[in-house]
Amino acid sequence: MLDAELPSFKRPTLQGGTFDSSSATGHLLVIDFFAAYCRPCQRKLPELEALHRQRPELSIVGVSLDDSRDAAWKSVQESQKGQIQTEE
Repeated sequence: MLDAELPSFKRPTLQGGTFDSSSATGHLLVIDFFAAYCRPCQRKLPELEALHRQRPELSIVGVSLDDSRDAAWKSVQESQKGQIQTEE
């Protein structure tokens, strides 16, 4: 949604921190929902990484729908390096 206000939420990150949506206030934000078992999702992750390199003003947050943190972390390690990922 463009020009929509982001609801306030906090989620644990795979790196052990916390993502607070209020930290994105005033920023362009892309939220991507993905799962290790979703092949189309996996193919999209490198594209989002490339988009972030081309448009560093974008904040891209991935939300894992995986049942386990390990599955989500493996997906991130394989296809997206250095971006904040949150667990569901």
